[in-house]
Amino acid sequence: MRRTSVLIIISAVSLVLYAYLNPPGPYESLPGILPFFRSLKGDMPEYAFRFATSAFFLGLIPMTTAFLLGYSPAEIGLRVPAHRFFRTPRFPILTVLCILIGFSGSFDPSLFSFYPYGKTLALRVSAGAWGAFPVHAAAYGILYYIPWEIFFRGILILPFLQDNREKKGLPAVALLQCIPSSLIHFGHPISETLGAVLFGIFAAWLVVRTRSIWPSFTLHFALGISLDAAIIIRMADGAVA
Repeated sequence: MRRTSVLIIISAVSLVLYAYLNPPGPYESLPGILPFFRSLKGDMPEYAFRFATSAFFLGLIPMTTAFLLGYSPAEIGLRVPAHRFFRTPRFPILTVLCILIGFSGSFDPSLFSFYPYGKTLALRVSAGAWGAFPVHAAAYGILYYIPWEIFFRGILILPFLQDNREKKGLPAVALLQCIPSSLIHFGHPISETLGAVLFGIFAAWLVVRTRSIWPSFTLHFALGISLDAAIIIRMADGAVA
C-alpha cells in the first residue's frame, strides 16, 4: 500500500495545481505573462496553456510517478482492452450515441457559450478555415483527453484494483474517481458537471471491465469533439448563445 499512498499524494498535488492554473483558478491570468503563450492572439494563450497543463499535470507527472513506483504501462490502463466488449457492435453504437449527445449539447446555451475552449480558433474555423479543426481535434485528443483518462480512469482506478485483495470492493474503489473527475468541472455549465458524474460511473465500469483507458477515451473524445464541431457549425450559420 506504500506505493499507492505515494501515488495518491502526488496525484492530489498535481490535480490541485492543474485546477488552480486554469479558469476559474486564481492564477488563470498566468498565460498572458509567460513568454511563449503571451505571443498568441486572442484567447489562444489560455487555450494553449490549458492543453499544456493538462498534458503535464494530468498526464506526465502522475504517469512518471507511477512508472517510478514500479507500475507498468498496462497496469495504468495503457493496454489493449482485455474484454471483447470493445470489439462488439455495442461499442460503435455507444460511440455514435456520444456523438449525438455532443451535437445536441450545442443547443444548450450554457455549453454553446462555454465551448470550444479557444473562441479565437472557433471563429477562425467558422469563418472558413476548416483546416484548423483537425489540428484542434488532435491537440484536444492527445494533450487533453488522453491525459484526462490516464489520470482519472488509469491512475486513480487500476493500481488500486491490483492492490485491493477484497474483490467485492472493486466497484466502490473504481467509482471513487467519479468525485474528483466531477468536481474538477467546477465553473463549467452545471449540465456538463452533472453529466460528468454519470459518465464517470460508466467509465469506471468500462475500466474495471476492460482494464484499459482506451474505451472510455474513445467515448469521451467522441462526445467532446462532436460538441465543439456542432458549436462551430452553428456559429458558421450565425447562431448565438
